[in-house]
Amino acid sequence: MRRYARYLTRSAESEDLVQDTLLRAMQKLHLWQPGTNLGAWLRKVMLNIYLGQRTRAHSRPLIDDRPIEDHPVQMNGNQESHLALLLLKQEVSNLPDDQRQIISMVAVDGVSYVDAAERLDLPIGTVRSRLSRARHSLRERFAVN
Repeated sequence: MRRYARYLTRSAESEDLVQDTLLRAMQKLHLWQPGTNLGAWLRKVMLNIYLGQRTRAHSRPLIDDRPIEDHPVQMNGNQESHLALLLLKQEVSNLPDDQRQIISMVAVDGVSYVDAAERLDLPIGTVRSRLSRARHSLRERFAVN
């Protein structure tokens, strides 16, 4: 398993991948069918974890809730980034109203969770829940297949 993890990651993160694989395998052991190749099943679990991590790593920059002042040096956009922003804008507009309102306040306007909760007269947990659902929905829509 370590050798396969090193092959996939080509970095020191291979040990973490092995541990994540073993943890996931223990949680999903009921899905393994006795009599089948356990090694092949574990490698498939490892590959799925690795691909999921790569997908999340590539999709994170599209949903960045840091205030604009905290971003690195600004660059002029290119066609790809312009299209990505247009797609993001379209996907945000497709969110339910409550989620769109929260993501706009927190991610675009830089409003804190507490201030958003006060402005909308909502519990902080509701703000966090709606923001989490909105981000999850956007991540799913931008996931690399």
